[in-house]
Amino acid sequence: MRILINPKQLSLLTSHFHIVEGHGLIENKENLILEGRTPEYLVSLWISSYPAEIRIGTNMGSGGAMAIARKLFPSSRVFSAKKA
Repeated sequence: MRILINPKQLSLLTSHFHIVEGHGLIENKENLILEGRTPEYLVSLWISSYPAEIRIGTNMGSGGAMAIARKLFPSSRVFSAKKA
């Protein structure tokens, strides 16, 4: 598979990730882009019969993250949220 990227995309990719042979892309922890600097919560839920986890950024705490997950996935069963 080939992917065409422009020079700006390449510089963004190389500044935030390291390309390691055999391991692919590895995050550069110092230069990660954080959206809005809000706390992130890892919300665990069941969608149909499949377990899933999503990250939700909110200033409302873990209860707010669970409420957002319930709004995003109304037919799922949300059961926990912890600080990521």
